[in-house]
Amino acid sequence: MWDQVEYTSRPGEHVLLADRYVEPLIIQRHREKKEKEKEIRYRGEDFHHARTYHTDHHITVDKLFSQDDSPNSVPPKAVILQGNSGSGKSFTAQKILYEWANGNLFSEIFDVVFHLRCSELNDIAEDISLVELLNCSEEMAQILRKIPERVLFLVDGFDELRLSLPKKPLPLKAEPGAMLSSLLNGFILKESFLLVTTRSIAAEKLGKLLKFPQRFTEIMGFSKTGIQEYFQKFFESDERWRQVYEEVKANGTLYAACSSPVMCWLVCSVFKEKSKMSKMTTHRFRSTTSIFVDFVFILLEHHCPGLTESQQRDLLKDLGQLAHKGIHEGQVLFQRNKVPETILNVLHSTSIPFLSSFHYRGRINVKEMFSFMHLSFQEFFAALFYTFLDETESKIEIEKLLSISDVKSYHVLPIIQCLFGLSNQAVNNLLMKKHQQAMSHATCDQLQEWLYEFVSHYLNAHLHNFVLQCLYEGNNNHVVQNAMNIWETAESGIKIELSSSNTSDYHAAAYCLQFCRHIRTMNLQGSTMENLIMLEEALSKCDELQLVLSSIYFIVNTFILHQHYPAAVFKGVIYCISIVSITVSPLLGRLSTRFRNVFMGIFDHSSRSTFMRSDLDVGQEGLACSLHSNSSQRCSIGLRSGLCAGQSSSSTPNSLIHVFMDPALCTAAQSCWNRKGPSPNCSPQSWEHEILQNLLV
Repeated sequence: MWDQVEYTSRPGEHVLLADRYVEPLIIQRHREKKEKEKEIRYRGEDFHHARTYHTDHHITVDKLFSQDDSPNSVPPKAVILQGNSGSGKSFTAQKILYEWANGNLFSEIFDVVFHLRCSELNDIAEDISLVELLNCSEEMAQILRKIPERVLFLVDGFDELRLSLPKKPLPLKAEPGAMLSSLLNGFILKESFLLVTTRSIAAEKLGKLLKFPQRFTEIMGFSKTGIQEYFQKFFESDERWRQVYEEVKANGTLYAACSSPVMCWLVCSVFKEKSKMSKMTTHRFRSTTSIFVDFVFILLEHHCPGLTESQQRDLLKDLGQLAHKGIHEGQVLFQRNKVPETILNVLHSTSIPFLSSFHYRGRINVKEMFSFMHLSFQEFFAALFYTFLDETESKIEIEKLLSISDVKSYHVLPIIQCLFGLSNQAVNNLLMKKHQQAMSHATCDQLQEWLYEFVSHYLNAHLHNFVLQCLYEGNNNHVVQNAMNIWETAESGIKIELSSSNTSDYHAAAYCLQFCRHIRTMNLQGSTMENLIMLEEALSKCDELQLVLSSIYFIVNTFILHQHYPAAVFKGVIYCISIVSITVSPLLGRLSTRFRNVFMGIFDHSSRSTFMRSDLDVGQEGLACSLHSNSSQRCSIGLRSGLCAGQSSSSTPNSLIHVFMDPALCTAAQSCWNRKGPSPNCSPQSWEHEILQNLLV
């Protein structure tokens, strides 16, 4: 009863409810149209900020039956818990039952709790009494009659109910739908309490049926804190959970999608499987598109069991057509008259997990609109739409799409990226297996030829990472090899700029750059140790490498990296290290044991002699050191007081950080190379020498 059976569980496999449950984000209000649209469009941190902006409307599970703060309020008799498919509605209902049974939740107000699943009621054909419906003993029936105000009914999945719901008093026995209707509207057990979960598509109908006073709540899935907690629980004692979480957090699309508990579970499962195969094997990580494909098929299987394979195929095509039109018209919210009749007809007979209904107050009435769970899902379905077209039509439509693909038409770039993901052989095989429908060879060839032409003639700095992502999604080594050869021989050569804000770009770069021989420039902004390890092979191919690092910890670790990975020979490399934040005491501890070896390690494996100097004009508020030998390599290091943590640009010139830091660099470097002549920037006073001697022992 307290076990959770996951979507991919085999017979006998289960997870304890308490071990996996995370408190969901629940709000007690109807959102405005503009709020809903912002939430759908945003990604990453912006997405989570948009969902948690109105913190005064948040409500926790233990407060669902509490009074409002207003003086004349009364506790609700019926609570509506609305949410999208996979948002955690059923899981929350089970958790309430579990905690009540253990005396941790609602035990002071409820003596009896019943859990009714609407999907199970659909299978009951004969008339039935309430006692029979609840399958309770005579003793329990007495409690229902004597103290109904101490009874809670958890009614899960109202939108799945396929029974008629009359609004009139009934005899002792009736159809299950009629009996449930009498319970919901208070014709029987009027003083009892109700908590009913439903998808948004049936929320309005439920609100008209339920007794009063009511409370409307919406379960939003996981907050960003909830996502982090879920990752930690999923990976249990495995310390790699934090690394995986940070990796997903840096991928704006996946991070937003993980607000859905089902998607969060799926992403965790993918990363856990990846870690089993290889801790840091980049090219084995599955693409975002492949994860979305799995997500779609999981929801179809478990949330649309009544649809035949043909109906599922038609539904996906119709959803794709709606998504495609919306993307090109800039729409994420759709009025009912804009939704294809085929989709609306399915909505009347079953629930569609990919669309949610949204009600907002117009000038004179309440209006209904529909949306996909998030813009990223709409983009995925828009790309999927092309796989349902015949070969001739597909060629024409994709030509139209690719002809507007530039930085000014950024809204189509995610669709193109998804198309490359759908051309992935593994994804294609899955689509064919599930629905006998996949991307044709002609379409795959069309995408490849376009990419070659795009890289050869139209590629600019703003679209470098987009090209890498397309190649990564396609995961076709032959195509990547050809594309990188074209890029490499172009006039500007391969120039890459990566930011730590999107780890997926590092995955894509590490995969693609293994197929090139030469990289003109690589600019890494705020990179982590894990990211540099990921790019180990690519770093050895760089003519010019620019590093902008976030802390002195990372400067030390970056150089230590070369000791552990001697194969990464740095040739002709420029290091531009910008200190954003420095912590003094850990720095001093590291200098005494690491810095001398670090500077030796980075150049010991190089076949060239070395040279180090400062090219940064740091002025009076910064210090720099210069070392010279007979080489054309250089390592630029500049410190500026205003860039140090806790300091402003007007801070004391010779701060303690610089007094320790700069001479330490000079002395450490001097221990590796014989400096040819004194440097004007390296003349520490005698007391500084004494300190440094202690540091470097």
